[in-house]
Amino acid sequence: MATKKYFVLDTNVLLHNPQAIFKFEEHEVVIPLTVIEELDTFKKNNDETGRNARQVVRGLDKLRSIGHLFEGVVWNEQGGIIRVARVEPMEDERSLELNKNDNLILSVAAKLNRQGLRTIFITKDINARVKCDALGIDTEDFEADRVDADWLHSGYCSMQVSTEVIDSLYQERQLPRTMLDVTPGRTPDGQLMKSEDLVPNQFVILIDQADS
Repeated sequence: MATKKYFVLDTNVLLHNPQAIFKFEEHEVVIPLTVIEELDTFKKNNDETGRNARQVVRGLDKLRSIGHLFEGVVWNEQGGIIRVARVEPMEDERSLELNKNDNLILSVAAKLNRQGLRTIFITKDINARVKCDALGIDTEDFEADRVDADWLHSGYCSMQVSTEVIDSLYQERQLPRTMLDVTPGRTPDGQLMKSEDLVPNQFVILIDQADS
């Protein structure tokens, strides 16, 4: 069995790809509470960062209905865990100025690392990766290995479906994914996507074929 890893996600990763929390399979994803606070400021924006921030918050709210986020919620069959971590800097973490959000977020990874846990800080911030190197914390840029396809960046896609599918959605308030198998969807940049490519908490815009 592979050694369990603890992936601490920076705010910029979630703003870049709101599906990032679901990309680490059997490992544990740790989201510092400071990241949640920063997402709260971004979710008011009308641009892509605002949409992505809102999608992450909605996804976490759904997980909250399953279990306690501060204790960690198991979200898949592989035993993957998503957890929100309180920021409790270690007293001897003298190398970080803890009045800065970036360092508060990084302190969560530093604490896990000092506990001897296999910790990887995921960030798109080059400066943060340099700090990690100085602190002896493994770090990665999210985009390198974790994105399965470019369309995941958008967090949503559109699919043309029959009128019957639309009616079923209104009546049942939900749809089995198999009902979307007939027509491939398209991402905002025009790439084809099948229903089996959908990931948890991704948004799908259904378009009635009769109206197109």
